[in-house]
Amino acid sequence: MSMRKRAAVVVGAGLNGLGIVRALGVYGVDVSVVDSNSKRPAMYSRFAEPKLVGSLTGESFIHDLQNILVEYEQPPVLFVTEEAPLMEISRNRESILDKCVMLLPPHERLVQLMSKSGIDSLCEEYQIPHPRTAHIQSPDDLSAITDFRFPVMLKPGVKSLEYARRFKKGYKLNTPEEVNTLVEEILPVLDNLVVQEWIEGGDRDIYFVLLFLSREKEIISSFTGRKLRSWPQPVGGTASCAPAYEREAELVKMAADFLRKSGFVGLGGVEYKQNPNDGTYYLIEPTVSRTDFQHEVAVINGNNMPYHVYCYHSGLPYHPKKTDIQQAWIEPVTDKWSREVTGISDRDLYNGYRKVGALFRWYDPVPWLVSYKNRVTGKIKSFERLIQQSN
Repeated sequence: MSMRKRAAVVVGAGLNGLGIVRALGVYGVDVSVVDSNSKRPAMYSRFAEPKLVGSLTGESFIHDLQNILVEYEQPPVLFVTEEAPLMEISRNRESILDKCVMLLPPHERLVQLMSKSGIDSLCEEYQIPHPRTAHIQSPDDLSAITDFRFPVMLKPGVKSLEYARRFKKGYKLNTPEEVNTLVEEILPVLDNLVVQEWIEGGDRDIYFVLLFLSREKEIISSFTGRKLRSWPQPVGGTASCAPAYEREAELVKMAADFLRKSGFVGLGGVEYKQNPNDGTYYLIEPTVSRTDFQHEVAVINGNNMPYHVYCYHSGLPYHPKKTDIQQAWIEPVTDKWSREVTGISDRDLYNGYRKVGALFRWYDPVPWLVSYKNRVTGKIKSFERLIQQSN
């Protein structure tokens, strides 16, 4: 591996990680991508050297990551794309951050910003509009929602693998009875739930601000966008998104003020939903110290934030340049599912945008080819099982 430039290490080889690998690789950065699953898309990118580890959590992950980081002549820039390894790295920062370059807030603040209850308390402290929230750890806590305005959203208060296996990312519920029934089903699996009053509006009323704050909390890089579609409907993650330059000035200020007050430094973002009835922006949640899908919409529109972060840590200049035509980032599968549910046509939604798929790139085709092969293989196996069952 070349030692002429500082290298980068990306933890997590999913679709998010693939976007970061490509964003750095097109500028000639030596990139390694770390994951416990050899079949994830970024492991096949021509821009990265795959590093297979046994797990992305626990002591074994920290040990493996330490061994990877010391391979470099100078500490590489570390990018994390998922919450579980981020938490492990933060807990073990004394043994990790001396071997790489990464800006992190204090661990206690990071934990607070990653929890629904922590965000709720910060919004109350800073008097920031935020959906009215109740935290449910037992059936007795449901008394807190007796005077809530319905519909409401029910979602996990913390990330849980067991929850994710059995339940949706979130639920929009119309009556207290629906809440009681679902809470009773979920609590044996996860005793940390959140009920929030529903903010009116659709996918296009959801905005996000991506920021990188220096050690001195100065804005080094920023990008403002909006969701176009989400999945699952109506409470899911990003299926497609695009720039929202017309909201940039006000939303960047709001997001930067929130993160600065909270003592945050490094790479992060804040999601808002604007109530179309009164124009109020409600803070939904931050994403802290890691990347997400939305960073690639900044990249394809001329602001390569991952490379900008790399340049900051490497003492290199970087000057973003907006594209002439606004480009929409699309995850084709979930975007299709969302379209089928909402009935909003591509022609209406993407008018004025150039669509860019999340997986396929002509200059890095193998991740898409492998994904396509796996989908075809999966369909063949499903068909074979149906035949066996019918016999």
